[in-house]
Amino acid sequence: MDKQYKPEEVELKWQRHWAENNAFRTAADSTKEKFYCLEMFPYP
Repeated sequence: MDKQYKPEEVELKWQRHWAENNAFRTAADSTKEKFYCLEMFPYP
């Protein structure tokens, strides 16, 4: 494990993984009840 955080390596790795696995896609199913999910409030 590296002692120093290297965002250019770590962030790109996970962004690729999420994109390749459609991590932020949902299935559109109009038969289900609509809902709103607020993961977290923006920090000022």
